[in-house]
Amino acid sequence: MSGKKILIIAHFYDPCNVIASHRPKSWALALKAAGYEPVVLTRHWKGTENSWKEFLGEDKAPLKEELRDGIRVISLPYKTTFLHKLTQWPVFAKSRILRAFVEWIASVFGQIEIDRDVVTNYSQPANELLQKEAFSLILVTCNPNCGVKLAARLSRRNNVPWVADFRDLWDIDAQLKDPSQVTVSNKIRFFFVHRFMKKWLRSARHLIVCNETYIPYLNKLLPQLPVTLVKNGFEKNLFEQSPSVTGDTFTVLCLGTLHLQQDLQTFASGFGLFLEEHPDARIRLKFLGAKVNPLVGAKIEALFPREYLTVTGFVGRKDAVAELQQANVVYYPVWPAYWGIYPGKIFEYLGARKTILLVPNDYGILEKTLAETNAGVIADTPRECADQLGLWYEEWERTGTVGYRGNDAVIETYTREHQAAIFVELITQLTR
Repeated sequence: MSGKKILIIAHFYDPCNVIASHRPKSWALALKAAGYEPVVLTRHWKGTENSWKEFLGEDKAPLKEELRDGIRVISLPYKTTFLHKLTQWPVFAKSRILRAFVEWIASVFGQIEIDRDVVTNYSQPANELLQKEAFSLILVTCNPNCGVKLAARLSRRNNVPWVADFRDLWDIDAQLKDPSQVTVSNKIRFFFVHRFMKKWLRSARHLIVCNETYIPYLNKLLPQLPVTLVKNGFEKNLFEQSPSVTGDTFTVLCLGTLHLQQDLQTFASGFGLFLEEHPDARIRLKFLGAKVNPLVGAKIEALFPREYLTVTGFVGRKDAVAELQQANVVYYPVWPAYWGIYPGKIFEYLGARKTILLVPNDYGILEKTLAETNAGVIADTPRECADQLGLWYEEWERTGTVGYRGNDAVIETYTREHQAAIFVELITQLTR
């Protein structure tokens, strides 16, 4: 390999404690192993951020360049936008209508995100870096989706080809199964967002997505751009030593941030039926990370009996993995009104070799994943939830565990390492 330099613009990067930071790190490590010289451009992260207020907050520490795991990482100072500060005023914070109005006005002028602005914060140091050193490719991983605007500008100014990676679509409304549910306000706002995104993406060399259901959407929107699927995954080394699950309580774990659009009610009703039939059950429900979204945290506490419940805010990665390995069953609440939602936590569930309970059926990518891996069960109704919990609980009472029947050969294809190899092959083709 020629040691070609690849600039990775990743707003979320280690030690940032969100799942989005692991994808670009796995790619940087894989590129280095393949003989490339990856350079990561990110913002300063302490690794101790534990609320969205902190994740969106400023850090005025000066630019710092260092080697981490052999990867050259440049961390930048970060300032929030005027519009973000405006929406923190009490009158805006308490009114969804006023915030929607600010977002609508911003979109008209091409500012498609008001909470995070990588264009203003990253442009100057990125340009200086590209003018000083020779790079073969720019890769921007989104979101923030304004990174597309940044990469298009950097490419044009410095004559370096670029690639956009999408962990999510920039328009969640486009994933609604019933388009009539899209509000008039959002239709207007995303008219401008789509116009700008298509304009900026026109100059991209290639698109990468983590979800195959995005490909038809992007092919229709941007037919001239090739798209490659590189899924999310799990770090194999995190789960190489899985301790035996011990304890006198049957634990059902839901890990990570949740959203109001997810269906918690079906599982809550099923859990209620289970308790009616197993009134003396030694069972614990753990929602670790759910209180990051206070509204979801409050909803969970209203839906489930407190005596069986643990709900927390952000949990560190090491503690999250330990909790995951000690769980008997892991649970994920589906977004029933949306198609193509493919959460990163599913891959960590697979990596931990934990039996997954999916509620309800998404009739899409998650159903397909469970069918391929044989790693869990789908419960579409409260009755099905109660019956499945009952079967697992009775198995646990008899044997002290819940048997795992996942297909290891398929699950191994979801490691970060396996997916990163697909990514490196693509970069090799693009930099020839």
